[in-house]
Amino acid sequence: MRASIARCPQIRIRVGLVALPLHLAHGVSRRRGCMNQPWRIANGPVLAFVLLVLSSSGCGSGGGHGSRPESLGKPFQNRAQAVCRAALAQKRAQGSFPYPAFNPTRPDLSKLPRIARFEAKTVKIYERWLREMLALGQPPTGQAGWTDIVRALTSNGRIIADQQLAGQRVDGRTFTKDYYDGNKAQQRLERAGKAAGLPVCTAAAAA
Repeated sequence: MRASIARCPQIRIRVGLVALPLHLAHGVSRRRGCMNQPWRIANGPVLAFVLLVLSSSGCGSGGGHGSRPESLGKPFQNRAQAVCRAALAQKRAQGSFPYPAFNPTRPDLSKLPRIARFEAKTVKIYERWLREMLALGQPPTGQAGWTDIVRALTSNGRIIADQQLAGQRVDGRTFTKDYYDGNKAQQRLERAGKAAGLPVCTAAAAA
């Protein structure tokens, strides 16, 4: 979702997370007082599989945070980039955030139900994005960096879904908390994508 909050850059409700919009589907601006895009992916088989992927790859030692991108192997990298490219296109196609002047740090509760409906689309984008990333399996090299990406994407999607539910409940306090958490989760996903040499994934996280 894209919308500017109180003269801040356009907000993106993360189409999501991530809120992303909170971070509203495409995410909200990282500047204080602007919305980021965040949020929760259903707890079920997908998350169970995520835990399996993370444990089998050593829980991400942080090797993807070096000064040089960690290679995942060219064929695998191309497939991952294609998945992220599709997620980026879906986020861009989601449309504009319904309230350009909305401030997620001091939310107008009357607007939360409509925002929740908007973010419902973002949640689905993140669910599909995570599902398709997991379907790629493990890369032949750079497993730690890949684990960082999966972990960050899972967290971002969870927060976006949580924010969307908070909007449905007209729970301003949780909505704002998820906004801040979503900004941090988005930044982790951007860093992980950059460290793994996946610029399209970084762009999709920031969209």
